[in-house]
Amino acid sequence: MNSIRGRFYAVAALLSIVIVVSFAIVFQSVGRRGAERIADRQGRLMSQVVENELDHSRRVIVQILAERLSGPVGDFDLALVQDLIRPASSAAHVQYVLVVDPKGSVLVASPAVMNLMGTAPGDAWSANALRASGVLVQRNETLSEYASPVLSGARIAGFVRVAWSNEAAHSRIDAHVNESKSITIAEFAKARWEVFFVGCLVLLAVYAHVRWFVRRLLRPIHATVEATRRISAGDWSGRIHVDSNDELGELAAAFNNMTAQLEANTISRDHVRDIFNSLGNPVLVSASDGSIIETNPAALELLGYSARELQSRNLNFFNASPEAASNVEALVPRKDGSRVAVIYSIAPIRGRAGEESGFVCVLQDISGRIAMEAELTRAKAGAEAANHAKSEFLANMSHEIRTPMNGVIGMTELALATAVDPSQREYLMIAKSSSESLLGVINDVLDFSKIEAGRLDLDNVDFSLRDCLAGCVSGLSLAARRKKLELNLLLNFSIADGRRGDPGRLRQVLLNLVGNAIKFTPAGEVAVHVTESSDGLTFSVEDTGIGIAARERERIFSPFFQADGSISRRFGGTGLGLTISSRLVELMGGKLELASTSDTGSVFRFTLPLPPSQSKGRARSLPAPFGNGRAFVGAHCPTTRKVVAGILSGLGWSLGETEFSLAVVDEIPATRLAARVVLLSPVDEPIRQSPHIDAWLKEPVLEESLVRAIEGTPEPSPAGENAVQLPPLRILVAEDNLVNQRVVTGILEKRKHTVVVADDGAKAIDLWRGGGFDLVLMDVQMPGIDGMEATRRIRAEEQSLGLQRTPVIALTAHALAGDSDRCMEAGMDGYVTKPVHPVRLLSEIARFAPAGAGAAAS
Repeated sequence: MNSIRGRFYAVAALLSIVIVVSFAIVFQSVGRRGAERIADRQGRLMSQVVENELDHSRRVIVQILAERLSGPVGDFDLALVQDLIRPASSAAHVQYVLVVDPKGSVLVASPAVMNLMGTAPGDAWSANALRASGVLVQRNETLSEYASPVLSGARIAGFVRVAWSNEAAHSRIDAHVNESKSITIAEFAKARWEVFFVGCLVLLAVYAHVRWFVRRLLRPIHATVEATRRISAGDWSGRIHVDSNDELGELAAAFNNMTAQLEANTISRDHVRDIFNSLGNPVLVSASDGSIIETNPAALELLGYSARELQSRNLNFFNASPEAASNVEALVPRKDGSRVAVIYSIAPIRGRAGEESGFVCVLQDISGRIAMEAELTRAKAGAEAANHAKSEFLANMSHEIRTPMNGVIGMTELALATAVDPSQREYLMIAKSSSESLLGVINDVLDFSKIEAGRLDLDNVDFSLRDCLAGCVSGLSLAARRKKLELNLLLNFSIADGRRGDPGRLRQVLLNLVGNAIKFTPAGEVAVHVTESSDGLTFSVEDTGIGIAARERERIFSPFFQADGSISRRFGGTGLGLTISSRLVELMGGKLELASTSDTGSVFRFTLPLPPSQSKGRARSLPAPFGNGRAFVGAHCPTTRKVVAGILSGLGWSLGETEFSLAVVDEIPATRLAARVVLLSPVDEPIRQSPHIDAWLKEPVLEESLVRAIEGTPEPSPAGENAVQLPPLRILVAEDNLVNQRVVTGILEKRKHTVVVADDGAKAIDLWRGGGFDLVLMDVQMPGIDGMEATRRIRAEEQSLGLQRTPVIALTAHALAGDSDRCMEAGMDGYVTKPVHPVRLLSEIARFAPAGAGAAAS
């Protein structure tokens, strides 16, 4: 490889020869002293030329390196600084490269620096001198150190120091100079003018070669300076053309590589900064001590400070400690003195070696969320207040409507209990029926309002499934018989009777569905089917009525909706029954569904998760089949035949048309059959005098009724007010409404009870203090001291005086969820809602009448 060093040696040797010949000629012509002076002058000239060129090139290299290091040193990217000085550190004659901070502390050093620091020049130079001159040089016998400031903007971020070895260059120059002197003096003695002319020619050649050499030496340096200027102006296309493999070529290649790395790092840094500035969340970047060094526009907008003002602050000023944190809520100050609520997270910034060099704090403005939460809180409070007002309205409506209804129904029943002529009885019966219909409408509206207000609670108790279904079907059998409809209950014998749920609401849904089916079925039958699956019990109410058109089915469960506007005029009703039933089914965990065809009939179906209760339910009577155990079922209605056959099969009977020992038929046979005959009768009183039947069974056919008919056991008498047997009692009635006083008094006095009336709570307490009462009927809502407070005072006096507890039964028109619980919490024992039904009132009194009651009656 033709290196610069080799060319320099060749030129120096040629120059020495020329000098020796020239000195010999001059020595012969002008003397030895003249030759020596010429030899000295030529040596000094050569040494000065080389030293000047080397000094210039070294200054340029140091300045270029200082400019390249301005960005990395200003950013404190020491790893990049190390990478950038590595090519210069490995160049020929370079002893070490140092990058120091403004105080002289070493930031980055070349690998060999520790071996040479002892011989390096001292720091006897100043920052002001370096700023003025750009490059300072210090030399000793062995080293020449060049130093240049590294600027970051207008600030000195540090200094770069590069040291070259002097010993090798000086020793070679001195050896060549001495050798040239000897040769010159010796040769000058041998040659005169010929050598002089030859020396002149050689000198010209040497001059031309040296000039070419120097120009070639400076060309890449000038190219480097030009490329540096373009890069400083932001033009990264500046590169040095490499046309050799010597040290200058290596330096140019290293410069080009360094420029490419700087371009890539600058582009990457600019890209990161663009992303940083475009972030929607405010971001603060701090040093390790918490002092803020960078911010993005979102932070400036949120806090109201300028970038310079923020850089004079610390994270602690914004209530954020310089340590790792996540999702911390804080109130941070703004420039205008206000505070803004934020959530901040802080993460450390780590260098390549893992050291902690700073923190990134990301803020999130939550003032809008807090305002929204406050608004939601206010809206919730308003909704709760509105809901409370609605509940109060429902309670008041219930009281205000039920109180006069209690008077209408109660006084009508009292009038019916007197001696009236047939026409008056008819009028009173019409009035009672109308009142009960109005009460049903009121109950529908109140139930719907309670569901809408979320005030309707469900019971979860053990009950008998068969008793619940039998009560529903039996209660509507009269309406079905009046329209000559077949009403049947199909319940598989294997379904367990004991269930857990809300029997009252289940009965309410079935009564509504079966009642609607009877109402809208002009002829045919209505059947209730009950089946069991893994999902629970499925209840189906099927009819052969008018059906529902397809366009009306989707809205049939909407409030106040009726499929035909004329239906309300033909059949009556509020249009709330199906809505309430659908909501109740949903509350119980099911969904009410409809399948219907116009003029064909409808099927309403729902499935409820009614788990078996721990109790086994009502004990069922299962008579053993008598005779040959065969039974015959003869009925015109296929569904009735299916119901009777299913019950008999479950009881252990086999079915057949011959040789049977039991016949269940709906027509009286013409002759006496050789079996026990049970007649299915659609009327309440069958023809008993027929000698061809043994028992009669009122439709719809129920399991228990069929068992009684087979066994010949009479049906139990329906429960009525005469079924409640009580001794004469002395009862205190606290009621402010005059009509209700007359109703309750009339019901009780008719049963020989002594009644004392108080029209407010204070009088009730005074009368109770007089003693002698077996029981108190306490109206809940009275002027002055209401029933709740009056009961609390009675209980308090009983406890303080050690008196025997007097049963207190609430009389209330409130029928909302929780009313019964509030009465119990006040110290009451029982609960009767208005309108007061005699049977319910007497049954509740019977529950709490003390033993030996009536002794105080007068």
